[in-house]
Amino acid sequence: MHIRSSRHLALLSLLALLLTLAATGGHATFGQTPQRPTAEASLHNPTFDNHRWYEFNDRYGHYLTGSWLPDDDVDAPLSSRQDWRLWFMDGWGIPEFDPSAEHADSVEAVVMRNYGETDNLLAGLYQIIYGTTPCLTYEFSMKAHARPGSGDSLIAIQVGIDRLGWHLPTDDPAVHESFPASTVWGTAKQPLWNYQTLSVRAEALAEQITVFTYAHADGGRSINIYFDTGSFSDVTPARIYDPSGYAQTSGIDGLDASVGGTSATISWNSTAAGISQVYYRAVAQPITTTTTLSHTIYLPLVASTGMWQASALDKSYTTAHAITLSGLESGRTYEYFVVTRGVENDACTDWVSEKKTFTVP
Repeated sequence: MHIRSSRHLALLSLLALLLTLAATGGHATFGQTPQRPTAEASLHNPTFDNHRWYEFNDRYGHYLTGSWLPDDDVDAPLSSRQDWRLWFMDGWGIPEFDPSAEHADSVEAVVMRNYGETDNLLAGLYQIIYGTTPCLTYEFSMKAHARPGSGDSLIAIQVGIDRLGWHLPTDDPAVHESFPASTVWGTAKQPLWNYQTLSVRAEALAEQITVFTYAHADGGRSINIYFDTGSFSDVTPARIYDPSGYAQTSGIDGLDASVGGTSATISWNSTAAGISQVYYRAVAQPITTTTTLSHTIYLPLVASTGMWQASALDKSYTTAHAITLSGLESGRTYEYFVVTRGVENDACTDWVSEKKTFTVP
């Protein structure tokens, strides 16, 4: 299907490169890819079915010609192209990737194997996803399975999300030490011969995140790992806070309610940007009656305090917030508080206001 150069020469070039990196103390760094505008965070080419592939050395400029990766974004500048790239653990076998229609879940799959005959494998694919919103929860899934030869051993296949968008620099696909603490991994599985779905969920911590596939196998070139049919979606829960555990914090000011008709607009500011939500409920109040009672009332009749309700989650990542509550009951008093969730010290944090009340005319 593709013309490849001599593997022997490619491996010699690879060894020369790795010796150069060792001599210069080269290490993988936190590559910074420029943000490019996008309407919505999405996974490009999730099924690998568009028949557009680029050769590995076209991106990295050196060794391993004949290893092909899927792409659907070839018109974008290389520095910000949203495509699939390969990674491998330094010191392990060098991976080779190719299109495969023979064992695809859909039209085409990516098949990964060792470039050498006897090396063990610790490698995978990754893609940078642009336009994510910090503190929204995203799910990445990918179908995968292994087809081992005699004596091969599949240790694990799994998928991961780096919440800060960490990825490898464009001139070095090797992970030299380990993945950073910001990378969250899903459950490891050992799918053999048939596709299984691997998934992971994590809150984004930046406006871009990186999704990874990961395969660990022993036994050399005869074991093939197949990836096909990925997906990526926003799975943020409807409520970002449990009101039963209410505890006021700093970080919210200017909290106010503007009431009109049976609606109220709650506005506030947060000291840092975040997504936001209002929690509210009707408070207990006396019940009045125009009927003459024929017996003695020893305790006042009151309407019970309602359950906490939540507004729709406002996913605008900002410091100025305004949410309108509608369908309120005339003549009722409501208590409320607001929550803004944003990034602080590389973690998503809740900023919770004091409780206040407003009355609907």
